[in-house]
Amino acid sequence: MSQSLELELPDNFYHFLKERAESNGRSLEQEAFVILSEELQKTVAAKQRRTELLDKIKDTVNKTPEAHIMSLAGSLDEETADHMLDDIKSQRTTL
Repeated sequence: MSQSLELELPDNFYHFLKERAESNGRSLEQEAFVILSEELQKTVAAKQRRTELLDKIKDTVNKTPEAHIMSLAGSLDEETADHMLDDIKSQRTTL
């Protein structure tokens, strides 16, 4: 299914679109379609990245300190991770 859309563009937009279409060997309609498709994909990708980041933040906030340290274990050497866990345990016993 195809829909038709007619727009009135400001002169500077029209000239930009015309130049870009000519340099890409496309019609004005084809170039407008490509630009819209690219921008819509960027919007979806940006929303997905934000959602993933928020999920990661939620996971981090909901973890106990021990679980958080263990999730970092791959980037920490074993001795450092053990010291961090010991520090947390000692802080809890003093509370």
